[in-house]
Amino acid sequence: MTIALFGLDSTLTDRTRSFRRWAAEFATRFGIPQEDLEAAERRCAGRRDRCFAGLKTGHGITTSIAALHAQYRRRTAELVPHRPHAHLRPPSRPGRPSLR
Repeated sequence: MTIALFGLDSTLTDRTRSFRRWAAEFATRFGIPQEDLEAAERRCAGRRDRCFAGLKTGHGITTSIAALHAQYRRRTAELVPHRPHAHLRPPSRPGRPSLR
């Protein structure tokens, strides 16, 4: 059986910390103050296309919005901190995992 878990409220993953780690790398790479990235994140309310468009225009970034977004998705997934409390416990019935 295949299952998919979605943690939209940061209970399974810490998206805030992942974003901050990515923002630090991005800021260093493009010479942008990290505070500008965090402000853009708040302004755009998760609309990455708008966020990257504004950063491109405001900071002279030549990389395409699609490439920036793809890099963001890949790298933030790699930067998610481990959360030992968010794991599966032994199945209550054979073949059926249950969440702790």
